[in-house]
Amino acid sequence: MPIGNDLVDLTRQENLARGSNPRLHQRVLAPSEQQTLAESPVPELTYLALWSAKEAAFKLLKQTEEDLLFSHRRFVVQPMIKWGQCTFPEKGGPERGGPDKLGQVNFPGENSELAELRGVFEGQVQYAEKQIPVIWQYHDRWLHCIATEKASDVYRSEVALLSDWLLKDDFTPAEEISIYSDASRAVRHLVKAMVDQVAVTSSNSVLELPQNQTRSLSSSLNDQLELLRFPAGRRYSPPRLYFGGEPLDELEVSLSHDGEWVAAVIGRSTSPGCVPKS
Repeated sequence: MPIGNDLVDLTRQENLARGSNPRLHQRVLAPSEQQTLAESPVPELTYLALWSAKEAAFKLLKQTEEDLLFSHRRFVVQPMIKWGQCTFPEKGGPERGGPDKLGQVNFPGENSELAELRGVFEGQVQYAEKQIPVIWQYHDRWLHCIATEKASDVYRSEVALLSDWLLKDDFTPAEEISIYSDASRAVRHLVKAMVDQVAVTSSNSVLELPQNQTRSLSSSLNDQLELLRFPAGRRYSPPRLYFGGEPLDELEVSLSHDGEWVAAVIGRSTSPGCVPKS
């Protein structure tokens, strides 16, 4: 099942400023989205929510439509709620602290003006005849949007500090082709740790392949795991996981990074003959 994601660093003033840029809104937002923005009590956050959903939906479709162009206004976001009509979880819990604390996503920021806007919201993106469900995860320091046709197919989602994942490089030459920044390196380290956690902790740790073979994903997975993107015109193809030189078709992956943060989502593929084995 294709997935897509997008991450926004809410501590970057240039991101928040986009919520008050009418020329930008006219260029990238559909009329209904402009109306949503006009009615919002927090336009700076609402704009970023709309934009991140467009990005996530585009990434999802791009996995199966290689020639798809990002025509911003054709991706029309339809939130299921209006901001301010939800209750939010209390803060608390451990602060994230690097690879050994994978899965603990809770950050300080008690004094942020956006602190009350923490929670999870749902919506959808309309593109042509397609309706793509999206989920927004809000924190006072970041916003993460996930596009997936079926939420139950998302194995794991992580948002992490970039600085926590600047580890010693162990990338192959094929991986290095599409690595262009510290954030690009950090998010790949995060993905590999997430795949390893999925393999170790999930009841679906052994996956059945179309040829009725099985491979066990263990803590040694990273020795043979690659995350590859291939040149496609002026850009690169969507990221794909490879294991031992062969496509790891059982899992889908989507990456994003912005400012101080990196994020990744791992989902289950529903390719024919490629079903998790319990």
